[in-house]
Amino acid sequence: MRAPYTSLVIAHSLSTILSADKILVVSALCYFTDHGRFPGWALAIVCFREFAVSGLRIASAGNNKIIAAGVSGKIKTSLSMIMISLMLFVSNNVVDIVSMIIILTTTVYSGCEYFYIN
Repeated sequence: MRAPYTSLVIAHSLSTILSADKILVVSALCYFTDHGRFPGWALAIVCFREFAVSGLRIASAGNNKIIAAGVSGKIKTSLSMIMISLMLFVSNNVVDIVSMIIILTTTVYSGCEYFYIN
């Protein structure tokens, strides 16, 4: 009787770690960091937030509590992808700075909200 639930927890844990949107965002930001368009310290903040939230979700799943993604996290992902797309098509310092500010603001806010609520 316990096996299906255990499979669900394992599947949820893997989907939390290997989420395609996280891989896409972090990979693109690594590319921009490598090309001098996104600062390394900002990339570190984004990666820290992703690992911290994933760690909390995995720990909660181990305690039989599944934490759903919040609205601010979905907004963060959407805005990050929009800003990354803009950076791909427009190579401009102003676009890079505005994109970094929007990505960092939504990343920090959604991360703080996630830990405060959960």
